[in-house]
Amino acid sequence: MGELVEYLVLTKCGRRFAWSAQSLDTLFRDMQARNYVVTYITTMEEFNAMSEVEKVEVEFRYAA
Repeated sequence: MGELVEYLVLTKCGRRFAWSAQSLDTLFRDMQARNYVVTYITTMEEFNAMSEVEKVEVEFRYAA
């Protein structure tokens, strides 16, 4: 059994999930089995990194 990766998943109906899966294929199968249409996927690691960059950009913009 492989290592689980945590993903941020947005769906067509507007739901937002933190979902663990071994691969993107597994994630898509899980979502399809639950009748969700995925519109956006990123790893939580990548999402957190993007969030940190955005925080720094905001701080830089509003620095005196």
